[in-house]
Amino acid sequence: SNAIASAVMAPLPDIWQHNDLQYFRKDILQIITKLSSTTTESCPVPDLFSAAISIIDNSLYPCNYDENLIEDILALWFTLLRKASSYDKAFQGLFGKILDIIRLGYEHLIIVMKITEMYILLGGSEFLCAHSSTISNLLGLVVGKISARGMFYTTLVTEALLRKFSDGAVLLRHAGIFETMLKSCACNVRHQKHHESDRVVLQYLTSLSRGLLVSPHMLDDYFPITVGGNVDAFHPHELVETLISRFETIVHAGQCQSLWKKLWAMALLSLLPPTPSVYSEQVLKSMNDIIRICVDVLAIENENATGGHLSDAYYIVTDDDDNATEEEADRSNYERLIKASVSNDIAVQIDFRVLLKEKLAVLGQDEYSEVLRNTDMTTVQQLQNLQKTTNSLLAN
Repeated sequence: SNAIASAVMAPLPDIWQHNDLQYFRKDILQIITKLSSTTTESCPVPDLFSAAISIIDNSLYPCNYDENLIEDILALWFTLLRKASSYDKAFQGLFGKILDIIRLGYEHLIIVMKITEMYILLGGSEFLCAHSSTISNLLGLVVGKISARGMFYTTLVTEALLRKFSDGAVLLRHAGIFETMLKSCACNVRHQKHHESDRVVLQYLTSLSRGLLVSPHMLDDYFPITVGGNVDAFHPHELVETLISRFETIVHAGQCQSLWKKLWAMALLSLLPPTPSVYSEQVLKSMNDIIRICVDVLAIENENATGGHLSDAYYIVTDDDDNATEEEADRSNYERLIKASVSNDIAVQIDFRVLLKEKLAVLGQDEYSEVLRNTDMTTVQQLQNLQKTTNSLLAN
């Protein structure tokens, strides 16, 4: 009951401060974490939140840093964020200390990224205004330097950032993150020694696609990319080719695959004339493959349309459940925030069926003729059949 929880909590701050009882600090952290995970707003435990924030804050000062406690401190921090229904001012000052944890190594990378994702989802613009440089530095310390598993959790952060903020792509560009991602993709395509895995490249290509949707010129300054010497530079047309050739591998994105397929297809369509870009020539040459991709996405859109609108469940994106802290933290607030964030995603808000129709309609006669020349009749017929279904759905 609340009375028992309050009685348990009452002596813990004093015990924590007592120098002769430091041995019990790990137990205190675990008790407060458990209390935090079970308390509710309707029945709060007095002083629990303020005491927990104070303990986390003091423990993360370099002079107080204790490697034996850091895992439990991060678990408590994560639990407080997961239980929070709104962004408390007390969270704001803590985040700057996240860099010190990562600079010591990647042992706690997963929970650090999950904490960061929660800050983006919960804190919104208020958080980003205060900590955009911290986010930039954090991603600069990890992107291109960690395992595929670590990058999965880092992608939770980049996806949350790019979904929620219109200038998130600009932040990643200025921080050099897009350049790192693009170079990694080039090294993977060229099979350079120690290149990152196909799974990681899949995640990078999704982030880069989001960048191209903000501006088709977002990546222009990085080309050509030197890979294995100047003789083997990576050019803009090869990014288009890579998006096309890796499209089928998006199935490995699990429940994100439909969303990511749509993002990639939208990015490719955004490069079509009359939009001038360094990719235009290759996009027109590759229209047979691009139309096939659009047919795939259009089929998904039509299949998941309900009364002309996409079903919300189609776009649910969550992290996996294999981390121990997941069992200790209430997911309801997290899932609410994720749904709200994803519902505002450009890939959800834009109806691909309408987008495709509009992009083909604005092509000039010469470009449209080239599209038909580069697209086999079977693919054209599939597109026309799906467009008939689309028109019927949009009319309802």
